[in-house]
Amino acid sequence: MNFTKFEQYIEEARKHEFEWGKHDCISFVNNCYFSLHNKVLVPEAVNRYTTEFGAMRALVEETGGHYDKLIDRYLEKINPKLAQKGDVVMYATNNYKNEYAVGICVGKDFCAVTSVGLKFINMNDAIYVWKTK
Repeated sequence: MNFTKFEQYIEEARKHEFEWGKHDCISFVNNCYFSLHNKVLVPEAVNRYTTEFGAMRALVEETGGHYDKLIDRYLEKINPKLAQKGDVVMYATNNYKNEYAVGICVGKDFCAVTSVGLKFINMNDAIYVWKTK
């Protein structure tokens, strides 16, 4: 895994504002994964939507609306206490009741794209974690 490229991408991502389909939670995870493995994690999300409605429609079409089922296609879930840098993380957002988003573990925190930009959140808030390969 190329952690230098990964860290450079995260630093660059701090400069960008949220944008559906370009800089949202799943595109961020895809780009982080690409920086580590030179391949996209979730190809179904690439260039598929440009609005919140489009993103939700795509997720419903793919998995019935569940991020965890989408990530389960590609990675194995692990205990969140075993998370390491580069692992994919799911957490509950504060925006909506019962809404979830994904981010990337960077150590004791994970980072995720939110409506206010890149945010670092304590790993204690992780609901699921998937081990990157």
